Amino acid sequence: MADKQTIWAKWMAGELSPEELSTLEQHPEFEEHRRIIQGMQRFQKPAFDKEALRAKIIQHRGAKVHSKPKSPKVVSLKWWGYVGAAAAAFALLFGLLFNEVQYSTAPGETLVVELPDGSQVQLNSNSSLSRKGFLWNSSKEVALEGEAYFKIQKGDGFMVQANSGIVGVLGTEFNIKDRGAAMEVACFEGKVRFNSRDGRHESYLTKGMLVRLEGDQFKEGTFSKDSPDWMQGRSVFNTIPLGEVLVELEAQFGIRFEVNNADISQKFTGSFAHQNVDIALQTVLVPMGIPYQLDPDKKVVILGQ
Repeated sequence: MADKQTIWAKWMAGELSPEELSTLEQHPEFEEHRRIIQGMQRFQKPAFDKEALRAKIIQHRGAKVHSKPKSPKVVSLKWWGYVGAAAAAFALLFGLLFNEVQYSTAPGETLVVELPDGSQVQLNSNSSLSRKGFLWNSSKEVALEGEAYFKIQKGDGFMVQANSGIVGVLGTEFNIKDRGAAMEVACFEGKVRFNSRDGRHESYLTKGMLVRLEGDQFKEGTFSKDSPDWMQGRSVFNTIPLGEVLVELEAQFGIRFEVNNADISQKFTGSFAHQNVDIALQTVLVPMGIPYQLDPDKKVVILGQ
């Protein structure tokens, strides 16, 4: 069968075969689309009787035959206006059916998103989530950049597309972090499947299991926490490259680092709180022996001598 957009377009144009129409009527979104189409009938060109209109014009001219001649009026039916309205209506409908809904957070901001099936996603700072505006039941798929905690309702397959990999679930709670340098998935309830984009790594995670993909390195591990640290207002790291920690500092506080000659490849173990940028920088950089300067606007941090 053709792709979804083609099928819906053929249906609205009345070009489906009886077999295709019968199949489409079984689609879970069919009734919703049918109601939308019915509600847009007001855009159709109104019917009129051309002969009655002609007779009325002739009668009007006859009544004025003894009057002083006037410049004839031009009666414009403006049929193109109705065609334009109908075209605009269908364009609007296609926009509604196939557009994307996007959610995003700024540095230092979090957001709880409820999806159409009742699933919830809590976005960490400087993160974004997108999904289809319609056809949700036929494609429960979201795209994530940044970090988010998912509480997914049980049912048909749910999928999260991230830059470094894909996570498929059936009903569970899990956290995904993918800010470019590395991707980490932690399962808090249920079961999830992780696949790397290059197809080299696949892993099934149950409660208390995590995977981390950093370049060519793929690691599996365990944890005992009940929720992600960032939901408690902290970022925690265990033997993580300092460069990745700096990316998280940027996400939480909206700052930018100028590295200069500082070594950001060394590993960091520790944490920082999300409430105060000065304390966070001291917590991370002082133990690593890296001198730094924060500009008066607290937007740029210069590392090294």
